[in-house]
Amino acid sequence: MSDFEPVTPGPAFQAEWAKWQKQLREWRQAYDEWRQVLQQLQEWDEKESKGIQLPSIDPNFDVFGVENILDIGEGEPLFGNFEYEDWLLLSTRVELHLLVHHFRDDTGGAVLDESNLAHYYKCYFKKNFKPEDFAVRALGTTGSIFQGRFFEAAALRDGFKDSFQNVDTGAPFCALLSHGLSGQQAFSTSTEPQRVPIS
Repeated sequence: MSDFEPVTPGPAFQAEWAKWQKQLREWRQAYDEWRQVLQQLQEWDEKESKGIQLPSIDPNFDVFGVENILDIGEGEPLFGNFEYEDWLLLSTRVELHLLVHHFRDDTGGAVLDESNLAHYYKCYFKKNFKPEDFAVRALGTTGSIFQGRFFEAAALRDGFKDSFQNVDTGAPFCALLSHGLSGQQAFSTSTEPQRVPIS
């Protein structure tokens, strides 16, 4: 028997979740198209030996000044160099943002904390919240993901600190971005600087 109160994700959550899934599909399509362009350029370069300069992001590039995340120059999307881990981090940021806001709305003000996060994450997203995806040792340290403590992988350290607050162990999670998905671009731009280039 579960000690957790039953909750049904409401229509507002369902609408925003569908909107996010559509947005993510569009971004993944733009990413796939960009990767195909890069692959074609590389093949032409190898065939012709012309030394084509493949586009790359300037290390001084201001991701927060981007007006169009689908084209930051030469048709490259902001997430043109994302790897699996980057997409996972981006998706999890949005999912947790939605969960924090809608759980409160759907339960009439109940709080989400590390004791119930995994349970309600599964209720809303029909999948498990897996701390090991973020190099966290155990579910009991889940709240620390948001503050960057207990991370073993430097690539994901502080991965969520600009999206959520959980100052003390056991304290409720609070979203730092306002309700609604007008902040989708904010999630993408805040994920990019935390990427660790794969060499």
